[in-house]
Amino acid sequence: MIKLTLAEKPTQLTDKLQQRLTEEYEQTGNDVWNKSFIKEAVAAMSFSKCVYSEVFLGEEAKYMEIEHFYCKSRYPDKVVEWGNLMASLKKCNVTKGKLDVAKHPIINPFEVFPCEHLYFQKYRYKAREGSEIGKNTIVYTAINDRKHFVRKRAKIGNKVIETLEELEDIMLEIQSNISTPQRKITKFCNKIKGLFQQGNRDEEYAALVSTVILEEDETPKLIEFLKQNNLWDSEFEELIDELEFCQLKK
Repeated sequence: MIKLTLAEKPTQLTDKLQQRLTEEYEQTGNDVWNKSFIKEAVAAMSFSKCVYSEVFLGEEAKYMEIEHFYCKSRYPDKVVEWGNLMASLKKCNVTKGKLDVAKHPIINPFEVFPCEHLYFQKYRYKAREGSEIGKNTIVYTAINDRKHFVRKRAKIGNKVIETLEELEDIMLEIQSNISTPQRKITKFCNKIKGLFQQGNRDEEYAALVSTVILEEDETPKLIEFLKQNNLWDSEFEELIDELEFCQLKK
């Protein structure tokens, strides 16, 4: 999970339309939120990812569902309230079901920084000590489901570690050869940037990737090498800032 920014509601969703759709839902139970302009705006706020699992939606069987943070059956007046609508994977949405978040709070990524309540350990989310919200979030959104998420996170995380190890090998090779071609050094820098970019907030599993990158021993060695050899630039700075924003460190 990463912190998200609540965008302005779509201009089409006027107060008058919102009231009409709410009344329609209360009278008929229709899927009044199932409007293309609503769904597109909701998806954009989480970079077309599930707000809980960070899985890209709309691919293969990963159909996007509109999640009502405050359950629509319990809080019908919030059925199209902006900020209550989120993009979710079906697994997370179904598991959360009719949970009353007023009684059993979970992380609202538009309001709370997940890093305040969660961290990663062995590709699984863990709740910080004393955080009931963290514990609730893990249980009620199924983000530690092995079949749907943990196996995939392990595969991605291990790939990141392998890439970091490969980059360290290249670094050592460059250090031992004073006549390393500039083209090879540039390719080396670009490969590091490419890896760091995988932890951007608009990438799948950004929290996981950023955490692995920043916690592995190879990363500070690579950063030190780049700085000592005047290879560090503003793009690297921006990438590190982005990794730190998404990271869920222990």
